[in-house]
Amino acid sequence: MKKITVIVPVFNEIEYIEECLNRVYKTEYDKQVIVVDNRSTDGTREKLLELRDKMGFLLLFQDEMQGKGVAVKTAQSHISGDAVIIQDGDLEYDPNDYKKVLEPILRGQERIVYGSRNLDKNTKRGNFVFYWGGRMISLIASILYGTRLTDINTCYKGFDAELFKSIQLTDSKFDFCEEITAKCLMRGEKIKEVPISYYPRKVIEGKKLKFRDGFRSIRTLVKYRFSKN
Repeated sequence: MKKITVIVPVFNEIEYIEECLNRVYKTEYDKQVIVVDNRSTDGTREKLLELRDKMGFLLLFQDEMQGKGVAVKTAQSHISGDAVIIQDGDLEYDPNDYKKVLEPILRGQERIVYGSRNLDKNTKRGNFVFYWGGRMISLIASILYGTRLTDINTCYKGFDAELFKSIQLTDSKFDFCEEITAKCLMRGEKIKEVPISYYPRKVIEGKKLKFRDGFRSIRTLVKYRFSKN
């Protein structure tokens, strides 16, 4: 039976992290779970130490707050699965959707699959600015890289593990999404999208995306499109 690796970047998710990990462990796969705490200050670190002893996941700590991209990069060298998926430490995404994202990879049909929140008509859109900002960034990516993607900022990005480990990540924050998408497309890789469910939370509930992150995302897409490296 093939194995998956779930990378869980976490920052200040004391209210959600236990339920999130419970849902991850209920999925049917043989799995390696890597949790990377990005210098949480709300008790999440202590909670993770408690949960690690119960669940057995690999727990990595960042010495200082560096961002989601650094957290994912930190996990790269520890991957032991055949396929990799990213899981935020909240409850916006449903691990029951892993099968949609990962099965094409595990069967050898695809190397990269993104779970798109915009392909399921029944999925909630969430904040107006976040929704349309994400659609605009996906459109810009499609124009720059000659592809058709609807949701490059989705959390649920699935990869063949060897491919994922071969990508050198340098961007530190939420623009990790743009960096890895751009680098895969510049290699000539195809990204397949499948519909997934989504349960958006509000800023008051802990959503961390900021307006300025949209500008960082566009800058990252442009940078890698015209980079000589």
